[in-house]
Amino acid sequence: MSKAKSTSIESEIKAVLKETEEAQSVIRANTKKTVGMLKDLINATPEVLAVRWSQYTPGFNDGEPCEFSVNDLEIKFNPEYLPVNTETTYNDRGEEEEDDHFVAPDYMEDFFNHQMDVLNVKQVSLVEKKTKLFYKIHEALSGATGALEEAFGNNVQITVSRNGIEKEDYDCGF
Repeated sequence: MSKAKSTSIESEIKAVLKETEEAQSVIRANTKKTVGMLKDLINATPEVLAVRWSQYTPGFNDGEPCEFSVNDLEIKFNPEYLPVNTETTYNDRGEEEEDDHFVAPDYMEDFFNHQMDVLNVKQVSLVEKKTKLFYKIHEALSGATGALEEAFGNNVQITVSRNGIEKEDYDCGF
């Protein structure tokens, strides 16, 4: 291979690497901005105190490759606006964490059905619409798993509230 051709290929590789780094930088910036949007939405939604998700790489996956993933968003509602039935578990955490009152997506319908006994349909409908905004933002975040792993790490649980963003170790149980 001639020296000129080798230099041309090296230049192309450098250009592609630079473009890739620039694209990754944009993704990182957008991820931080999107997490900030969750905090802004919490500040604008008195019915919600916090949201959280876990992100981890399982240690075992029935023979399938273990890959980093971001789990579903859970929402902690403000009991001043939405009474929480403390006898019902609305998350997948188990008995020892029953009192944290975060509602997982699989239990959201049951949670809102319970609210119909306490609030009127219009109030519940409004909160359900706001809740969908949180899920849309989280869906956008979930598409940037690499940026989330870079921003917060692996085997962690992220909680976003009016007070800020907290990261704590998370044991996925695998």
